[in-house]
Amino acid sequence: FSAGVIRFDLPSIPESATVNLVELTMDFDTDRSFLASLRLRVERLNVSGADTTFSVSSGNALNEQIVSPASSPFVMNLDQLLFHGWMSGSSENRGLIINPVFDITPDLRYEWGLFTNPRIRVVYSLPPPIGTTL
Repeated sequence: FSAGVIRFDLPSIPESATVNLVELTMDFDTDRSFLASLRLRVERLNVSGADTTFSVSSGNALNEQIVSPASSPFVMNLDQLLFHGWMSGSSENRGLIINPVFDITPDLRYEWGLFTNPRIRVVYSLPPPIGTTL
C-alpha cells in the first residue's frame, strides 16, 4: 500500500461562518482487497509555488484511524480549522495525502486495500443576523 493524494473542489463559505464538522468517507471494496487491518493517516499536502513535488512534514496530520475490512464505508473526521481556511480563501487548498502508518517496519506480507468513491461532507453554521436576540 502506498500513499494516495486527493483534492476536493470546495465551495466558498461566508467569512463569518464556522465549520463544525468535516467528514471524509470512502467505500472500502472488500471483494477486491486483501487486508487484515491498516492504520491510515490523513495529512495536509504542501506544495511550493509552481513546483510539482510535495512534502509532508510532521504537524500536518489531520487524523489517524484504523481501517477495518469489516466496515464499509470508511469514515474519518478531519480538522475543521484547516477546511475553514481553505473554504474562506485564507489558505490554499493543495489537497490531502492518505498514508499508511506502520508501527514497525512492514514485513513482506502481500496486502492491499481498494478505496473508491471518496467524498467529503462539510457542515458549517452562520451567526444569527445582527439585531436578532437568542
